[in-house]
Amino acid sequence: MSTPTPTTVLRWEDPPSAAQTKEARWAPIAAELRANPNRWACIHEGDSTEASGLVAYIKKGAGPFAPAGEFEVCSRSQPRVQGSPIRVGVYARFLKLRDDQ
Repeated sequence: MSTPTPTTVLRWEDPPSAAQTKEARWAPIAAELRANPNRWACIHEGDSTEASGLVAYIKKGAGPFAPAGEFEVCSRSQPRVQGSPIRVGVYARFLKLRDDQ
């Protein structure tokens, strides 16, 4: 299996803001969670730093997860394979009260 080689590019353009990039990445996930209310989904697996940052992002209702309080989110350590780093899963769900409540 070959290793991909980096592509050299020269393109004059301003970089997108970090917020735009993050929003674009998570908008489809937030939409799927809204389409499946009250159902938990694992939305990310990574190291603990990435996981805690994403949990905070969702809890504060940032970007596509606005307003705060519409989503429930938590993180859990994943089973560790010997010799591999610890992985953390981020789980989220869109909160919607049942119609009869």
